[in-house]
Amino acid sequence: PSACSRIKAPSRSAAHMITEVGVRLALHAAGGAAHEAATALPALAVDVDALVAADGPVPPLPEPPPPPASLAYVCYTSGSTGLPKGVMVDRRALLSYARANAAAHEIGRGARVLLAAGVAFDPSIGEAWTALVAGATLLLPRRAEAKEQLGPLLARSGATHVCSTPALWATVELSA
Repeated sequence: PSACSRIKAPSRSAAHMITEVGVRLALHAAGGAAHEAATALPALAVDVDALVAADGPVPPLPEPPPPPASLAYVCYTSGSTGLPKGVMVDRRALLSYARANAAAHEIGRGARVLLAAGVAFDPSIGEAWTALVAGATLLLPRRAEAKEQLGPLLARSGATHVCSTPALWATVELSA
């Protein structure tokens, strides 16, 4: 399983989530508590920033994909009332969502889906899988660029679809 964690989660919370779920693959940003927890535990830790910047191949997954009814990921609450609580999503539900979302938004081969929302924003997981399942191109901009220059990023990227929060959309200046 994979875990979705707030980027600024305290080390204790990040370690709790990774240990509780039994993570075998952890995607994380360089530095910070999630990086520290992911690299200290027995999981394949992949630094997303390094992966985006790298020209080489993506590291292989530790084992073949599990059956459809198995767990796809666990998304955790912030833990503001104590330890974070996990919500389990199985592969069948994720695939069903991705297919329905692709059909509803006409995402398919040739589409370019820009994931402008941060990966800690839980809908971004479904949006990313929608693009991948539909055979679309998934565009993963650097977080700072998406937050500070979304309008120019949209113009340059050729995105046909965007996953974003309303607050991020509010930063885009519309031209007449």
